[in-house]
Amino acid sequence: IGRNMQNEGTMIHFLVAVTVQKMGQSIIADVAKRAPQYLPSQELWRAAMAEDEPSEVALPFAFRAEYLWVRNLMADVRSGKANGSVVARVTGSESEWLLALGLRPNRTLLSYMQFQQPKIALCIADWATVLRASKEQEAILSARMKSKWKQAQFFMGGNPNGERVVSTLSEGGPLETIARQLFITKARHRITFCQFALREYELAEGHLPDKLDALVPNYLPAVPVDPFNDSPMRWDAKKQVLYSVGADLIDDSGSISNPPRSGDKDIGDIYWWKPEPPKKEK
Repeated sequence: IGRNMQNEGTMIHFLVAVTVQKMGQSIIADVAKRAPQYLPSQELWRAAMAEDEPSEVALPFAFRAEYLWVRNLMADVRSGKANGSVVARVTGSESEWLLALGLRPNRTLLSYMQFQQPKIALCIADWATVLRASKEQEAILSARMKSKWKQAQFFMGGNPNGERVVSTLSEGGPLETIARQLFITKARHRITFCQFALREYELAEGHLPDKLDALVPNYLPAVPVDPFNDSPMRWDAKKQVLYSVGADLIDDSGSISNPPRSGDKDIGDIYWWKPEPPKKEK
């Protein structure tokens, strides 16, 4: 399932791949919990772990595709070929004539690229850098349209609609929001295969390990790395919880729901083969 995120396409393709990845991981977890007797061979899941890792390659490609879309949109607007609904969605204006009157394509593309280029470069950066850069970009965008003086400059500069295109599109896809999806799917991908390694260890040794280091090298070539902070993935042997610190970079001691939810402080899951607690008798 990770191969869906290795394909190049537009931002929509990337986000669809993220959704497919989440669905696939949920199905694997559900099968493991409902059919504990089933376990893929070590050769199979170790190969998938290495080959199907969600890749950041598709994300910069998607940002470039968005740039081409903006360029084509503005060319259509100037020639009167743009679809009215597209114009309305991007600029808030139904009038293609008014839009074209206050739009300078070259200046708009340059302004848009000033926001997109850092995103492309940061796609392969560590999460702390992505987070910091995204906050800086949001602050700049906010200042651009909240300042009355800036708004006056936009109109006097003859490119008010171009600036509106840049602000609308940039606000619609903050780097932090998009990149977080990539980091989360990477974390869950690694957690998925770490679950299999824990299960194989338990079947062989009769108990679960206190630390993930015990899985190396017989069950894992190395302890999976948490993509958010580049530290080893966390394992709480007492609670039997395998987790990543998540986007806030704070270790909340495996604070997750069962089943996991998007609002959890940490990202992970309870050990899939953990015995259910005995039900209380009336």
